[in-house]
Amino acid sequence: MVGGAIAGLLSVPVINAAVDPYDVFGHGLVRKSATANERVFKYRHLVRTEKYETLLMGSSVVGVIDPRSLSDRAYNASFFSATPADTLKMLQALDAAGRLPPRLVLGLDPFMFTEPKPGVGQMRLPPQASGESAWAFWRDYLFAASAGTVLGKLVELREAAPGVAFDDALGTYRLARFEVERQRDEQAYVQKRVRAAPIPRTEAWLYEPSLEDLDDLVRWLDDRASVEATYFLAPVHRRMRDALGPGLATLKDRTASIVGERLIDLSEAPISEDDRAWYETKHMTPSAATGLAADLARSKRLAWAGDER
Repeated sequence: MVGGAIAGLLSVPVINAAVDPYDVFGHGLVRKSATANERVFKYRHLVRTEKYETLLMGSSVVGVIDPRSLSDRAYNASFFSATPADTLKMLQALDAAGRLPPRLVLGLDPFMFTEPKPGVGQMRLPPQASGESAWAFWRDYLFAASAGTVLGKLVELREAAPGVAFDDALGTYRLARFEVERQRDEQAYVQKRVRAAPIPRTEAWLYEPSLEDLDDLVRWLDDRASVEATYFLAPVHRRMRDALGPGLATLKDRTASIVGERLIDLSEAPISEDDRAWYETKHMTPSAATGLAADLARSKRLAWAGDER
């Protein structure tokens, strides 16, 4: 009985390391799934790659933008459920590693200013950014992943299309299963997923500490003379704008007061009215989002975009 218990205990880290449900170990034996921790694998990619000229940062809202629409030497370093505080810590870690780029484009959206979720496996910063013990970090990933998380990744392997498909070279993602559904019947998809779907609840909307963290982020970047930072408010679907109410106007005013004239407001860009440009009311499709980069490139405040091509 004791031997069986010991064997069972030892099997946990072996399975977690092999299946790697959060994709933090980097061996690539099992295809990334929706539970992948972008914070960890993107940090690893950035420190192992020659320094990019441009980084695009933000949350999953801008994670679908092809960075090549901004620059040939650009990378989409955004990550799921990003907050201004997490973004600052990641940039500080990149700076310490000598990987802070000369150009930074930061996309802001309402979901960055809601009360943060606990630092679960998918949303945990690498120890170089968080400052926590590296030993504790890797110990937790070896032992803490639930059986359900491991099984979920293995089950997803059997699907023809993953829930989330990542492009490691660009830093982007696609909702591949939604794309398959759209291809079968686009009109039915748009009606179900965009026009008639319930609006996701937004807890603790306009979380004040996150606005204070944005101020810290902007001030930190302003102190880096070698970095040119540009900020934009990402498009917000018209149904989501209605759901957020007057708080959205407050967010615009507050971010403008923090960022100043570098803020490009695309929250009501034409694609915010085009239901076909959205996976659902929160996330744009890659083609629509990448077209958005053309709007940034046309801005006089981002005149360098595309110069390298």
